[in-house]
Amino acid sequence: MPDSSDHWYCFAYVASGSRQRYHDAMAYLDYGTVMTDHYSSTCGPSTDVWSYEISPIPNAPVEYPRGYAPCMVRTGLFGWFCEAGNLEIDPVVIWLETLAAGGGAWDLELNLNKTIRHETGHTAGLAHFELGSRPNSAMASGHVPLNFAFLAYSPHEVCHIYNRFGGPPC
Repeated sequence: MPDSSDHWYCFAYVASGSRQRYHDAMAYLDYGTVMTDHYSSTCGPSTDVWSYEISPIPNAPVEYPRGYAPCMVRTGLFGWFCEAGNLEIDPVVIWLETLAAGGGAWDLELNLNKTIRHETGHTAGLAHFELGSRPNSAMASGHVPLNFAFLAYSPHEVCHIYNRFGGPPC
């Protein structure tokens, strides 16, 4: 769970051509919830989310080859809050999985955006759920179909963010 609704993010190692996807994911979080995103041109000790595109993702559990969002600095009682974390994406794995499924450039773009939106949700404190147990959502885990519905957070997930940071009751 993040330490506040202010979400400062930076690009530690992201190709310049990919950065708009991350800006869009943070803007969606900002627009759809009570979180407020702020871009920082440099990564520093007060930055909440450091973004990386790296292959393979170091220290990621085997079941998360596409993306990973570990908390790097914990604070608060029992370390419940995340002061700073990473948003790590492996574009090579996403590209190879897209090709293996017979997808083209449009499918790759959708898969990259879905993965970044999903990992951005983790930086806001959202957790996985099994595909099919809720309406389509960016936080579904497993092999998610190529569908724009998986770019959105479900009302249930938005409610979690509202409850943590003083949004409207749900």
